[in-house]
Amino acid sequence: MEKRNGQGNGNNLSQPDLLNAFSQQNIFTFDEISIDSRFDGGNLMLAEKVSPGMYNLWISPDCYKTEFETKHKVWFFFKAFNINYGNEVKKTFIFKIKNMNKLQIKNYRSGMVPVVCSPSTGNSWTYLPTPLNDMSIGDNYIEITFQFTFQPEDSTGAFFAFTFPYNYTDCQNFLNYLENTFTNDNDIYFHRELIANSLEGRRIDLLTITAHDPNILSNPEKAFETEPFIPGLFPDKNPQNRAVTNFINRHQNRPFVFKNKKYIFLSARVHPCESPASFMLQSFIVNLLNKNDPVSVSLLKNCVFVIIPMLNPDGVFRGHYRSDTKGRDLNRVYHQLDINEHPGPYSAMEVAKSLADGRLVFYVDMHAHSQKDGGFVFANYTTDLTERAEIRIFARLLDIYSRNFDFNSCGFGSPPSQEKDEADKKGVGKTEIGKETRCPHCYTLEVSYYKGTKDIKRYNPKENPKQDLFRKSDSVLGISEFNEIGDSLRNAFAEYLGIHPNSYLGNTFYLGMDGLRKRVTNFVHKNAKEKEEQKRDNEDD
Repeated sequence: MEKRNGQGNGNNLSQPDLLNAFSQQNIFTFDEISIDSRFDGGNLMLAEKVSPGMYNLWISPDCYKTEFETKHKVWFFFKAFNINYGNEVKKTFIFKIKNMNKLQIKNYRSGMVPVVCSPSTGNSWTYLPTPLNDMSIGDNYIEITFQFTFQPEDSTGAFFAFTFPYNYTDCQNFLNYLENTFTNDNDIYFHRELIANSLEGRRIDLLTITAHDPNILSNPEKAFETEPFIPGLFPDKNPQNRAVTNFINRHQNRPFVFKNKKYIFLSARVHPCESPASFMLQSFIVNLLNKNDPVSVSLLKNCVFVIIPMLNPDGVFRGHYRSDTKGRDLNRVYHQLDINEHPGPYSAMEVAKSLADGRLVFYVDMHAHSQKDGGFVFANYTTDLTERAEIRIFARLLDIYSRNFDFNSCGFGSPPSQEKDEADKKGVGKTEIGKETRCPHCYTLEVSYYKGTKDIKRYNPKENPKQDLFRKSDSVLGISEFNEIGDSLRNAFAEYLGIHPNSYLGNTFYLGMDGLRKRVTNFVHKNAKEKEEQKRDNEDD
C-alpha cells in the first residue's frame, strides 16, 4: 500500500500512526491522483493508495496534534485533482473514509452520501449520483465507501465533503456583498460591525438590519441615540472618541437605537460542521432584504434584526466538527463566558443582555442535527403555561409555513429534575440567554443533514380532513431545503407578531391566529393538568 502525507511517504501500517506529525489540512500526491485539503474548511489527515483507483482516507480529529485534541471525527472536505486518465476517457475512483464517528449512522442508513462539486456537476454542490458502495460499523467508528467517475471535463479536479460546505471565506464574501450593496441604501438601514476577533484573529461580525427611521431621515444632521459600547468588544472602534452620531456619519459608531421596534436576534455556526445553519441564515437575510416582498417590508418596518453569522470562525476554517481551536464545545460555555477565551459566545451574550430591556422578542441560534429528521426547534422549559403555549404556537407557525420544518421533531424542554443529563444541557446558548434576558422565545433551530419526513399538506382541511398532524412523507434535504426553512422564519415572525400582510392561517383548519392560539393553549393546559394528576397518583402510591 502506498501511504502519503505532506512530508512524503508514510509507513505500511493498515491504520495510520497517530503519533506521526501529519497535519489537519494537507496534500497527498500519488501517481494517478492528488488529494488536497489545504484550504478554508478542509480536513483530511491521511491518504493511502490501496490499489489502482482505490484509496483509504482518514479524518483529522478536531485540534489534531495539539494538547486540545478531541475525539470528534466527522467533517471531511478535500479536492481530488491531477487525475491521470491513462488511455481512458473517464475514470472512476473509490474512496473509503476509515475513521468517522458513529454519530452519522442514522443518516447513512437513510441513504445519505457525500457531496461533490466539479465541472461535470456544473461547478455546483450536489449529492453523489451513486449510493454508498459500503458502510461498515466498528466499536467506535464507521467506514463509508463511495465512488465518483471523473468525466473528461473534470481534469481540473473535484471537491468532496461530508455535507454542503459553507466556510469562513463564503461568509465574509457574503457580508462584503451585503455591505457594498446596502450600506447606503435609501430604504434599508444596514450596519456591519466587527464585534470581536476570534482567537486566531478572524472576524466575528454583527449585523443590524431594519428600515430607516423616517424621523432620522428627515433630520440628517440631528444627533440620535446609539447602542452603547460594550467593554472589550468592537476592537476597531475607540469608545473614548465618540462623535455625535447622525444620519450622515451613522457608520462611524454603534447602530441607532430604534425604540419603537421589536428586536430579533439570530446567530449561527457555533458548531463548525453545521453548515446547513449558514444556508438557513443566508436565505433568511437575502429574502429579508428583498424590498419587493411585502412580508419583508412589514418586518423591516416593525422590527430590528441583529445577527452574528459565524460564532466560531476558527473552527470553521480549521475544518473542525464541533470544537474551537482549544477543543471546546462553544455551545456549552454560555454559563461561564470569558471574552479572551470565548469571543463568539461572549459577544452573543452581551448583545442579548443589551436588548434585555424589553426590546428582545426572539433569539434563534441555528444548527444542524444528526439524529432527528427535518427542521425543528429546541425551546426552553417554563413553568408558565401561557409562555409554554406561546412557544409551541411559534413552532406551529414554522410548521405551517415551511415545507420542511417538522413540528413533530421539536423539543420543548423538561423540568430540571427530569432532565436525562442536566450537566450536558448546561451552558447552551438558547438556555443561558433565555435565563439572562427572561425572553421566553429563545430557540435552537435545527435541521437534519439529510432526511425530511414532513407531510406538506397536513394543515390543509381538504387534504387532511381528520386533522392528523402526525402524517409523514419522506424526503431528502439539501441546500434548497435548508434555504426554505430559513426563509420560513420571516413568515413565522410576521404571523406571530401580528404584522403578516397576507396570512395563510385562514387556509388551514385553524382558520386564523385566534383558532391556533385557542387550540394550542387548550392542549397545554390539559396536558399540564393530566401530568399534575398523574404526579398526585404517584405520590398516593
